[in-house]
Amino acid sequence: MALLLGGTRWGAYVGVGPLYLSDLLLAFAGLGVLIRAQLPAYRELRKGHAPAHGRDSQVTSLALVCWLLLAYTIARLIIGSSLSIDVLRDAAPYGYVVVALLAGSRVGGADARSTLDRTGRALTCVLKFHAVWVLAATTSQVFANWHFPVNPAAVHIWLFQTRNDMDTMLLGVLASILVFRVLSGRRSGYPLLWLAVCLIGTLSTGSRAGLASAILLCCLSVVLAYRRGLTRNAGLISAALVPMFLIGMMAVLPQTDIGQRLAGTLGASADGSELGLGAAGTTEARKEAWVALYNYSVDDAFRAVAGVGFGPDVLFDSGARRLLVGADPSEETIPRAPHNFWLNTLARLGVIGLMLYFWLIFLALREAIRAWPRGNELDLLVGSLILGTLIIATLGVVMESPFGAVPFYYCVGLLMAQQRAQRHTRRKYPHLESAIA
Repeated sequence: MALLLGGTRWGAYVGVGPLYLSDLLLAFAGLGVLIRAQLPAYRELRKGHAPAHGRDSQVTSLALVCWLLLAYTIARLIIGSSLSIDVLRDAAPYGYVVVALLAGSRVGGADARSTLDRTGRALTCVLKFHAVWVLAATTSQVFANWHFPVNPAAVHIWLFQTRNDMDTMLLGVLASILVFRVLSGRRSGYPLLWLAVCLIGTLSTGSRAGLASAILLCCLSVVLAYRRGLTRNAGLISAALVPMFLIGMMAVLPQTDIGQRLAGTLGASADGSELGLGAAGTTEARKEAWVALYNYSVDDAFRAVAGVGFGPDVLFDSGARRLLVGADPSEETIPRAPHNFWLNTLARLGVIGLMLYFWLIFLALREAIRAWPRGNELDLLVGSLILGTLIIATLGVVMESPFGAVPFYYCVGLLMAQQRAQRHTRRKYPHLESAIA
C-alpha cells in the first residue's frame, strides 16, 4: 500500500519483467492471512477477541458486497474467453477487490482502534513523502535527467515520474487532512508549510480532474471542521484566510497551465489559448467516445445485463477508440479503457457489475460519513481517498490501474475493519452503543 500510495505510477511498475513488486507483496499478504488463520495460537487469540460462543462468523455489509463482486468477477472470467494477458489486464481492476477483504480481515478485535490509528499516522507520512517528490518533479529540474527505469521491461516508466491526475488527487487528500488539522486548532507538524507544498504541487501538475477533486476534498474538510465546532483562533484564521485564498486562486489560476485547461474544458477560455483549445477538443472527443461505448453496451440485451466480459476490445468494437485517439494511433497510444470507470464496468460486467459497484460505493461512503464526525485523521483520509478516486476515475484511467485500484480497495477494507471493531465494542460494552453509532 505504501509503495503505491507513495510512488503512484512508478511505484506500481517496480519489479523485474512481468513480476511487479506490488503484486508480490499482495500475494505475500494473502498468504500471511491464510497461514495465521491456521496457526493454533492465532486461532486462540481470535477466540479471545470474538464473542464467548466462538468466532465472529457474521459478515459485515461491506464484506458481503466485496465477496459478491469477487465471485461475479471470477464467474465472468470463467465464462468468458480463454486466459491471455489482455484478459487478465481487463479483469485485474475488479479482481483487486480482494485487497479490501485482506485489509478488512487483518484488523479486528479489541486492539482494532489502536491499529487503525497507527495505520493513519503511517499513511499520512507516506502522503508527505509523495508530496515532496511530486513538488520537486513538477517545479524543478531535479529529476529531469533521472530517466532510471523501475522495471527493465517498462523502460518508459522511470523513478519519480508523475501521473498527474492521481498525484494531484493525493495532494488534495493530504491538503484536506491539513486543513482539518489547522481548523481544529492542531498546529503540530507545520501544517501550513505542508499546505503550501500541496498548493504549489497541485497547480503545477496540470490535471483538471485532480484539481477538481482536491478543491472538493478541501471544501469538505472545511465543512466538517465547522460542524465539529472551531476554536476561537481557528475561526478567526479561517475567516481571514478562506476569502484571501479564494481571491488569490481566482487571480493565479487563469495564469497557470491547469487553469487554462480547466477553462477550455468548461468552455470559458476567452483568449483561445492553445492549452484551452486542446482541453476542449479532448473533452469533446471523450464525450463522443462515451456515447458510442454506451450505445454499444446497451444495444444487445445480454451485453447490457452481463457485459462482454474480459478480453474483447470494447473500444475497437464500439468505434470509441477512433473517436478517442484517431483512425491510426501508434502502439503506445492504443487504449483499452474509455477514461470512465463506470462505462468500462458497464461494458465489461453489465448492469449486474455496475449495480454491485454502486452498492459497494454507497456502503463505503455511508460508513465514511458516519466516521467523519469523530474527527479522526484516518477516517478523513480514508473517506477523502475513496471520494477523490471516484472523481478522477470518472474522467481517467485510474481504477483500471493498480496505483488507483489498490489504495481504493485498501481504504474500503479499513472501513470494513471499523465495522467489525464497532460490532465488537457494541457486544462487549452495550451501554456505549449510542456513543459509537
